[in-house]
Amino acid sequence: MRSAFEEARKTAPSIVFLDELDSVGSRDEQLGDHASYQRQVVNGLLECLDGATARPGVVVVGATNNRDAIDAAVLRPGRLGRLIEVALPDRDGRAGILRHHLRDDLPGMDLLALADEIGEASGAALAQVVREARGSARRDGRVLVAADLWNALPEGTLLSEAAFRRLCVHEAGHAVAGLELAAVSGLTPTRVAVRRRVRHADANRTDFSVVEGHDHARENVEAQVSVLLAGMAAEEVLLGSRGSGSGGTPEADLVRATRLAESMEFSLGLGEGLHSVPAGVLSKAVAAAGGNPALRDRVERVLERCHREARSIVERRRGEVEDLSRALAERSVVDLP
Repeated sequence: MRSAFEEARKTAPSIVFLDELDSVGSRDEQLGDHASYQRQVVNGLLECLDGATARPGVVVVGATNNRDAIDAAVLRPGRLGRLIEVALPDRDGRAGILRHHLRDDLPGMDLLALADEIGEASGAALAQVVREARGSARRDGRVLVAADLWNALPEGTLLSEAAFRRLCVHEAGHAVAGLELAAVSGLTPTRVAVRRRVRHADANRTDFSVVEGHDHARENVEAQVSVLLAGMAAEEVLLGSRGSGSGGTPEADLVRATRLAESMEFSLGLGEGLHSVPAGVLSKAVAAAGGNPALRDRVERVLERCHREARSIVERRRGEVEDLSRALAERSVVDLP
């Protein structure tokens, strides 16, 4: 590590690129017998970064998919203090990436339609689609055609009529409840999208804009929980039952609502009791409380109260949920005013 920084100094102007920066670790997460070595590695990196500030022409850049695993001292101003999040490309960005990899092939193809069908995908995944399409054409001994790209898309899962109907109702529930509670929750629904053929986890979603600096009292957080549970509530009210889509994965509605309710009760100081633990150790506190029925019941009461609120909204605005559900089934995407 030190030799790399020294080489950068000698060849300046230069860039030191630290890939998978989280591999260095954090001194806050001790690794048993390896803790001493880990501390030396982090301290060594800090010395290199501090030295780089006195070396004109040396720029240090790091990349990671797990920012939380990086030692806080590494991210302080003067070291790697400027943080830039690179999000997945939007539809226009995906079309541009496809065009980049296609170069001069298929100049008249509507890549926006293809990018829209692909949905959220990384640049690497888009490059793979083009590679597979080229490979298919090459095996057949012909030039690349638009069908090759469409055939290279992940197959995904084609939803049945009943499953697609449930999906449309679910997302419509989020949107309608979100609109009613926007002033309290600080979250305004802006766009709803569904797909009959599901190729990735984020294919079906309701997007929200966040009100900056919104109040964060108990009623505000509970409104957010109610919006999360409104999809499930809409299924119950309009279809008579709820499906399994609200749970099971880390980003599922019910899982996120449970985490938010736990945060209210154990960390944010908004629960029935006054005790609080730092957000960084919340998961440990929740695990410790797992054997305490009284504490579990507090979280469950939050969820039940917010679920009743969500059902009440859907019941009162059932017609709007039905209308939006039909619009989604017909158009796949609805932008909200």
